[in-house]
Formats: sequence, C-alpha cells, structure tokens
Amino acid sequence: MLPVFSSERLVFRPFQRADVPAVFKLFSDPETMKFDGGETMKHLSEAEWLIDAYTHLAPDARSMRWAVVLKDGGHFIGSAGFHQIDWHHRRAEIGGEMLKPYRRKGLATEAMYRLIRFGFENMGFHRLTAMVSPFNHDAEKLVQRGPFVMEGRLREWERWGGRWIDLKVYGLLQHEWRRGVN
Repeated sequence: MLPVFSSERLVFRPFQRADVPAVFKLFSDPETMKFDGGETMKHLSEAEWLIDAYTHLAPDARSMRWAVVLKDGGHFIGSAGFHQIDWHHRRAEIGGEMLKPYRRKGLATEAMYRLIRFGFENMGFHRLTAMVSPFNHDAEKLVQRGPFVMEGRLREWERWGGRWIDLKVYGLLQHEWRRGVN
C-alpha cells in the first residue's frame, strides 16, 4: 500500500474506488492527454483498471502513482507519481496531471515540490527526471521554474497518436536538492 503524505494544501493518497469518475474525467480529457501520450480513456472501466493497477503494487514496482486531493474538502484534483523506477540505480521519472479547474493556482508547483521531496527523502532516489513535450508549455514552465536542469532533447522518443514526438529531458540530483537548488 502506498503511503499517504501531504503539503500545505494537498494530500497524496492511494487511489480509491470513489475516484473512478474523477480519474475518468481527467484521463478522458483530450486537452490534458494530448501531452501525455495522446490516448484518452473511453470507458469508466479504464479508470477502474488504472486504480486497480496502482493500488495493488509489488514492493519493487516500476511505477507509483497517487491521487492528489485538496486538504480542505478532499476533492480529487489530479494524479502524480514516479514512473520508470530503477531501484538499483535509485532513479525515476516524475510526472502528473491536473484537472482543468485546479490549474494556474500554484497547486502544480506545490505538488511537484512535495513529490520531489518525497522521492529524495522517503524513497531514497538519487536522481529524478522530468520528460516534457516541447509543445506542453505549461509543464515546461513548471519544471523550468522548479529545480530541474535542462539536459537535452530526445528526438522522436515516443509515438503519440500516430506520430513521433520529441521529449525534452530535465534532471535533478539529490545532492542538488539538498544543496538548495530548490
């Protein structure tokens, strides 16, 4: 079971069955998903499957994802977590999505910083990577405002909706975080 942790306004908790409608709303939104692989959910059963996948994780799971809810009221606003976890090399990719009504309120920045802290202090990661589509201007601004360092561009790295897409690579090392790059 994933641990629960929080920031000033947010709680990161395991997904619950009650999250199915909100998860479906998030992952069926074409605007949200155009920068996250391009594939949208079509059926509530896909949201159920995602929730099941992230609530029954092995101790050495390669992905961990939390429901992100408001501390005040417990409303689901998005999801965030780690992907491509390499436990031997203590590294992971960080990412997340947020429902439209909660964007541009500083919540994504707060979530990013809290997830980074959790990754370094609780998970013991040495390195976190953010992979960002060059067309996702909001995500790019978020990581650039944050502590990440631009490391390069992976040309035609992923196939989204039938086309190849470049991804920009941003990295953050644990000792940079501790030193105050944050």
